[in-house]
Amino acid sequence: MAIVRHRGAREFEPFTNFFDFPELFTDRSVDFPLGFGGRRLLDMPTVWHPTADVFEDDNYFYVRMDLPGMTKDQIALSFDGHILSVTGNRGEGQYGDDTCYWSRERYTGEFHRYVHVPGEVNSENLMAKYESGVLEVALPKTEKAKRLKIAIESGEN
Repeated sequence: MAIVRHRGAREFEPFTNFFDFPELFTDRSVDFPLGFGGRRLLDMPTVWHPTADVFEDDNYFYVRMDLPGMTKDQIALSFDGHILSVTGNRGEGQYGDDTCYWSRERYTGEFHRYVHVPGEVNSENLMAKYESGVLEVALPKTEKAKRLKIAIESGEN
């Protein structure tokens, strides 16, 4: 490793620093405009949001979320009005923080996911199950939120 003279914190200027582009990813003295604070991209903490589907039938709204590699004890649910809050923490598993990765594509750590439910819900009868890495929450509709079927009369005599 070569010893390089510290140049002090610099502002990121795209045209002035164009030829220094490769250095931007290793030089900790560069202040990125989006608040990276001079940290290399690989040093940044990752935030992940599990994928989710929201759908309905005649009686329920459903939220189905992929949470592989977790147990039900690592997941917490709460409901407030029209917002379902899902939080959890997926740990490193058998590997610790001191592991040297060549490639890291799986997300770990804490997550917070807020899902807007598109209608009124009877919050006393919510149901949730977690099976094979998939969380499914069933939110029963109130009578007001259920779709009404309207009969169409013929205008002909």
